[in-house]
This record gives sequence, structure tokens and C-alpha cells, in this order.
Amino acid sequence: MDTKIKEQLLKMKEQGFSYRRISFLLNIPLSNVKSTVLRARKAPVKKIYCKTCGKYVKQPKGKKEKNFCSDKCRTKWWNAHKELIKHLNPIYKKCPICGKVFVTYNSQNRIYCCRECYRRAKWVKQTNIFTD
Repeated sequence: MDTKIKEQLLKMKEQGFSYRRISFLLNIPLSNVKSTVLRARKAPVKKIYCKTCGKYVKQPKGKKEKNFCSDKCRTKWWNAHKELIKHLNPIYKKCPICGKVFVTYNSQNRIYCCRECYRRAKWVKQTNIFTD
């Protein structure tokens, strides 16, 4: 179908003409009129740019909308915005080395609040082994 005819068809539909009337006046099959109008009504594809680097993110058809161009950008962004992570069932534990109270979750089997306390605990265990 010619672009001029499509434009005229869409103008007529905006003015309130029925599909049959447009089909009759432009001498086009009714199914073509309907499909042209429906395709024109589809929402324009919105462009999404990566939240980290700003690159255009190509969206896969029929799948969930992507917000990041790569796993590297996604990880970097979430590491910078940890306060936005929604965890369920927080568990408050007390670190056996420094006594600090920290938050962990069911999926994590954390004992210590940080790597430094973990190293200290390991060092304490090793020194106890050698002193016996």
C-alpha cells in the first residue's frame, strides 16, 4: 500500500470515518484498512538506555524489559545502590569477634560481620592449634 494512501486512511480514521466507509472511498479491502489502523495505533517502542553507562539497550521481543546493557553494568549499578535491594526476612546476628550486630539473610550463612573479622577468627584458631 502506498504511503500517501496510508496517511489519507489514518486521517480519515481520525476524523471519525468507519472502517467500511474508508474501505469503500479508497477502494481498499476492509482487512487492509483495519490492519493498517491497528499497526499505526501500537505504542511506539520506547528507547531504554543503560543505567550505568548510558548505552542504548536493545530489547528482546516477548521478554522482560532490560535496563542494563551487560551483566557487568548491572552488577556495578546494584553494588552502588545497595539500599534499593528488597530482601525478605532479615536476620540480625552478632559477630563473635568484634561484637558488632549485622544484618544477614536466609540464603547467606554468614558468621562474621566482615572479612577482617573472618581473618582474625582464622588466625585465632591457628594460634590455638599451635599452642596446644
